[in-house]
Amino acid sequence: EIDYIFMESTYGGQSRVLPEDPFREFYSDLDNALAKDRIIWIPCFVLDRTQKVLNTIKTGQKKGLLPSNIDIKIVSPTAKKVNKVYDRHYKYRPRIVDESLTMSPNKLEENLSGPMILFTPSYLDDLEFFHPIMKNLFESSNTFISLVGYQDPRSIGGNLKNLKRGGTVKLGKKKIKLEANPKYYGGIFSGHIDSKGILDYLKLIEINKSIFLVHGDKSSLVDLKKLLNANFNNSVSVPKKGQRISIGN
Repeated sequence: EIDYIFMESTYGGQSRVLPEDPFREFYSDLDNALAKDRIIWIPCFVLDRTQKVLNTIKTGQKKGLLPSNIDIKIVSPTAKKVNKVYDRHYKYRPRIVDESLTMSPNKLEENLSGPMILFTPSYLDDLEFFHPIMKNLFESSNTFISLVGYQDPRSIGGNLKNLKRGGTVKLGKKKIKLEANPKYYGGIFSGHIDSKGILDYLKLIEINKSIFLVHGDKSSLVDLKKLLNANFNNSVSVPKKGQRISIGN
């Protein structure tokens, strides 16, 4: 029983249709890349997404869809700290995960050879010291780039999302010809629920007063408001930027 709900609406205006086995293509792509001794580069959010992808790989190994022994390297210092927290509560990661290397290019470059899965932070645009590693990965046809999360259209990842081998990716002030093969996996790893998920979630709660919709594009906010108005008697509103709301008595 709750008085007020503040609900995100990133995908609130749509209902995602995922295949019955949404990770089968992901497993197949990783297995093929590993069989060809490629470096699989997975740039992803260090909190939750890295751990979710690790757990997905572990599940693929249990199902026999991925090799039981994979050289998995995590170089982000923040991801390693988050992993320690998850380790206290979950058995989420594959049996062997190498966290001994840092993002220092000198040492890392010596240890980059396939078959391997390399986890880095998702946003690397401003980390110029890491650009030489990225340049090497971009220019190698032996690199498979697995994009497992949201990519800001203005970022390098956003550029890669709609780019194919042979295209040009901007790295700092340089333009690099992309020889690597990038692939975007849509919403299968998303941490945001869609309109059906939001509706199912809110139906489990007794809401006494109001629902406020935040964190979404205008179209998503408008569509979700219509959906919730049709299913709940509560007032549903979309606060404007800078608007003050008085709640309580």
